[in-house]
Amino acid sequence: MKQDGASPRPTIPLLVLFSSFAVCMGGFIFMAAQGVIPVDPESFEAPRGVVAVMGAMFMLAGVAVAFQGLRQTPFGQTRLWAFLNSLLGMSVLLLLAIPFHWVAFGPGERQFTETVSLPFVRFTAGSRVSLGRVAFGGMAVLMDAVWLWGVFTAVRRFLQGGDEEA
Repeated sequence: MKQDGASPRPTIPLLVLFSSFAVCMGGFIFMAAQGVIPVDPESFEAPRGVVAVMGAMFMLAGVAVAFQGLRQTPFGQTRLWAFLNSLLGMSVLLLLAIPFHWVAFGPGERQFTETVSLPFVRFTAGSRVSLGRVAFGGMAVLMDAVWLWGVFTAVRRFLQGGDEEA
């Protein structure tokens, strides 16, 4: 339902559905990483702390989706809501960056593969560890830069009283 050329907004039940799914899946991953849900320890290819961070990232992303439902309330029209919404998004990005940091800069050996896929043909080969770490490190640093820019922008807008959407 478009009104005055505005894009359609998701309904509250739809936001709750997606939010609940993300929070439940993230909670499952988090609890498995913490040993609350029994899981074969050899199934982890990363430290349990890194896996727990990914579970927390999904849970927080679910909260961020649910938070979007407040946009349609009077609170959703305030600078505080916009600021908190930005911080939620930046927190999800920060948690997403942690595994990239672990792969690129963490201790231990890593294994990478290179795959080229074309129609009807697929080539897979081993890759140099240094190339894989550089690729993940570059992405980690890029996410850090986006995170810093986003937090700086959110704080600046809040302090200046800007009403632009986050």
